[in-house]
Amino acid sequence: MNKCLNCKEEIESFNRNGVIKKFCSDECSYKYKYKAKNKLLGKRKCKNCNKEFEYFSKTNKKIYCSTKCCFEFLKKNKEKTSPFYKIRFQVFNRDNFQCIYCGRSSIEERVILEVEHLNPLKGKKPNWKTTKTEDLVTSCM
Repeated sequence: MNKCLNCKEEIESFNRNGVIKKFCSDECSYKYKYKAKNKLLGKRKCKNCNKEFEYFSKTNKKIYCSTKCCFEFLKKNKEKTSPFYKIRFQVFNRDNFQCIYCGRSSIEERVILEVEHLNPLKGKKPNWKTTKTEDLVTSCM
């Protein structure tokens, strides 16, 4: 006699085809596989409310306990968004969302636009806090 891996109930060792049985029913089999797949790995603190919540997956990068907390955090920290995105939008808006070299538009022609420096920085990373919109232009890829 074997024991069911899920409910620990005693079961016959072999089924009618001679295969070793591990579960007493299909339901126990599904429950056991679901538990193994969604195994609790630990607890984290929510970035917004500091409430502790459980996470189940190794790839789970969840930092909020709920969607509501996520939106609350983003609303509170709206001003702290990267200056890169603000400057980038200002440049696109100024150039009417068109490449200054060929005139193609991201709106009409579905072109992917980028922001470029007029005078490329040689080996330096751009500092978006000090970069001026006059030094940047919209170009297509």
